Amino acid sequence: MKMLLGKTNGWGASNTKVNSEFSSLSGVEIIAAILERNIDPVIERMVLALRDKVLLEFVDVVNKEKKERSILITGLTNWGQDKPLFERQKNLEQNVAEILDILKVDCLPEVTYRIGKFGVNKPRTVKLSGAKIIAAILERNTDPVIERMVLPLRDKVLLEFADAVNKEKKERSIVITGLTEWGQDKPLFERQKNFEQNVAEILDILKVDCLPEVTYRMGKFDVNKPRTVKVLLPSRSHWVRALSNAYLLRRSKFSNVYVRRSMSASERTREFELRQEARSRNEGKPTREWVVYRGQLKHVSELPRRRIQEN
Repeated sequence: MKMLLGKTNGWGASNTKVNSEFSSLSGVEIIAAILERNIDPVIERMVLALRDKVLLEFVDVVNKEKKERSILITGLTNWGQDKPLFERQKNLEQNVAEILDILKVDCLPEVTYRIGKFGVNKPRTVKLSGAKIIAAILERNTDPVIERMVLPLRDKVLLEFADAVNKEKKERSIVITGLTEWGQDKPLFERQKNFEQNVAEILDILKVDCLPEVTYRMGKFDVNKPRTVKVLLPSRSHWVRALSNAYLLRRSKFSNVYVRRSMSASERTREFELRQEARSRNEGKPTREWVVYRGQLKHVSELPRRRIQEN
């Protein structure tokens, strides 16, 4: 999301950190502080309008991100208008998969649909943008403290919404490693079907009673090593169940497959360091006494009873 904003965030401000005593506050906290300090009713109305406008503008950013990774296909023949919708959609998705295979795109799309003759509804025009509201506040305001609060606000709010969305997705995403890649000589549609079936079997073993929203492999194909799989689950509760039951894979045909939470680069580095420390402490011992549990180095005596039995 941050890459979409580029060097400026669309609010007439650069993404460089503002040197202000209010830069540590969140956008919501800054707006609340402005409303508490302000005595100008016009500025109050502008700030309240800004609060509502920010969310709408963030939705526009999300829609822009989706648009920038969408393609249109024209000339693809309509098939089976006398057939049930399920059959028509299956035929459409198979044709699209064949096209993507020819284009050497090694994934299936999140969404595939035909656009009707009436097109899609246009979003409402926003007469006064968040950037203009902030400019109007700065022009009218005479309080230097409010001015210092508004300056970091314009750099923060959109990024905070973007971070919130990314964080929410990350908190229900899991990563699967060690899952063998099948049929690179097969059409994409067949490969993806096999891939999704394997992921579904893994989720079944983990007692996760749902299919994922999105499933895809990350990185480029390597004949020597299967790519990591990213799985976005529908809810946080499914995520918790998947990770809690990861040990069940050890007694299945996926015994060499591992499931972990989705982590940032810094979190992966930290996890690696903890595992190295656990390995060092366990060296020379007949059984493992130290393990990494929920992002922390733990002695097995500190684990829940079920975890002690597993280790």
